[in-house]
Amino acid sequence: MKNTHLEHAEDLILTGDLSVLDALYNPNHISVKIDGAPAIVWGTHPENGKFFVCTKAAFNKQKIRVCYNQDDIFTHFGHQPNVVKILIYCLDFLPKTEGVFQGDFVGFGSGLDTFTPNTITYKFSEPVMEDIVIAITSIAKLTDIAKSDSQFITVGELYRNDPAFKIEKLITELIEAESVPHLPILRYKPTGLRNRIVTGKQIGRAHV
Repeated sequence: MKNTHLEHAEDLILTGDLSVLDALYNPNHISVKIDGAPAIVWGTHPENGKFFVCTKAAFNKQKIRVCYNQDDIFTHFGHQPNVVKILIYCLDFLPKTEGVFQGDFVGFGSGLDTFTPNTITYKFSEPVMEDIVIAITSIAKLTDIAKSDSQFITVGELYRNDPAFKIEKLITELIEAESVPHLPILRYKPTGLRNRIVTGKQIGRAHV
């Protein structure tokens, strides 16, 4: 798997590249990045179909560290007890998505409303009752990454059959197809999901 690095605006300025100042005045190209730690990568591995969790070590060029179970977590991160705890929570509570996602760890919920995952403190308007808080990479950031990924551009052109396709629109559609509602009340329980699938099939047969 490949992970594309994004330069920080202040770093570009220090190298003499002032073009970033123009981007700051264009709201269509600005996104907010939560200052969480560590970065978490999770989803279904494209090569074997297994669900995994990891840090950005999943993108290592040499020693790739991917965790499919608790044994893998202790094997790869046993020397980092805090990371072990975080990844075990991720393994237990993150949704079993079909794609691969990246986000920043913000904290453990369970009724807290204030978190300081790194250098900035974030205060929510109400206590977070979920077990774990992850700030998923924004669509705007994913769009910026995709713009510099020649393979994504090539596949996108073929998928849309349009060399001038809108990158952000395509990414939004792909993400919404795999999204999970934030509010627990909007999520299907296992029995409800089975009923929804059965109902959908019945409706499909009725319209055939």
